[in-house]
Amino acid sequence: MSAPHTRDALRALLSDPIAVCNALEIDRDARPQQNGLMISCLWHDDNNPSCSVTNAEDGGLRVHCFACGVGGDVFSLIGKVRGLDVKTEFPAVLAVAAEIAETLGAEGANVQRPRTAQTAHKSALPVEAVDTMGRTMLAAAPIANSREVTAYLFSRKLLQQATDHGWGALPCERKKVQSVVDAVITVVGAEVWACSGMCGNGGALKYPDNVLIIPWRDGEGRITTLQRRVLTTISTHRYVFPNGNPPTEPYGVERLVTSEPTTDIAFVEGAIDVLAYSTLCERSGKNRIVLGLPGASSWRPTWESYVAGRVVHLAFDADEAGDRAALVLSGRMYAAGATRVDRQRPRGANDWAELLEKRAA
Repeated sequence: MSAPHTRDALRALLSDPIAVCNALEIDRDARPQQNGLMISCLWHDDNNPSCSVTNAEDGGLRVHCFACGVGGDVFSLIGKVRGLDVKTEFPAVLAVAAEIAETLGAEGANVQRPRTAQTAHKSALPVEAVDTMGRTMLAAAPIANSREVTAYLFSRKLLQQATDHGWGALPCERKKVQSVVDAVITVVGAEVWACSGMCGNGGALKYPDNVLIIPWRDGEGRITTLQRRVLTTISTHRYVFPNGNPPTEPYGVERLVTSEPTTDIAFVEGAIDVLAYSTLCERSGKNRIVLGLPGASSWRPTWESYVAGRVVHLAFDADEAGDRAALVLSGRMYAAGATRVDRQRPRGANDWAELLEKRAA
């Protein structure tokens, strides 16, 4: 191995933004900028490249997303791409960095031009494999088998809704989590599991404390990714998607396919708010299809076809990001054929799940 293994030496060698992004295959849809690239952010579902990768003053790389605010260096970038925790798995991050440095060579001889948008956000697995894996995991880990998850959803007034939507729950005991993983591997095979983005080195499930399982589906009802949530609010990784496999459609899109073409449509932030907002609509007698975005800034232009001929309610969180997203999307909704667009905010709460809890108290 010719590349040095020391932290400082590797930081110096991996200082070319284009070379590093190309080697990590994260330069899809990238835009050139002064001293580097603007790439699609890896920390949130980013349809308009907003993450800057440039040269830092210390000679290394500086990573900063102007949308979600995340910041870091070349090791943060490597850790995120390879599913490694920089704090607890730094030797493994260094090993990957050394491999990249050797591949590129000291002068970055293998640098290529940034890739185009056509290959962006492609899962390593076909949707059929992801669907089979997701269904197998949910069958092996139903909500009813976890007292902790059941209690959490009940406290948030969402237990019945989550059950109806087919959510799941991993055991809170770490030793029992492996039994779920083994059940999945038995059905889909070790190779599919290794490519799922859900496991780290050795095949163990990443983020085992994120026990609530939320299946995101496409219009045909096939599971395209599994989001997981930790029950406590004190967590660095409150929500996680499999590495390299963010949602391809809003949460709940399969219900849109069977709806009347003129039924109102509402967009909220996240799957939990879909359940909460839907419940509030049912109680008030409002008939609406509710779709959840991975985040207020995660809109994709292909989703604009959903709104033609409908009244659209932009029901994002009651914060600056939600207001900003609603302002930006209102014009796009009208351009896409929406008959009316309004901004709805959960009064007296930050989001609809919090509002549901308050009204039930």
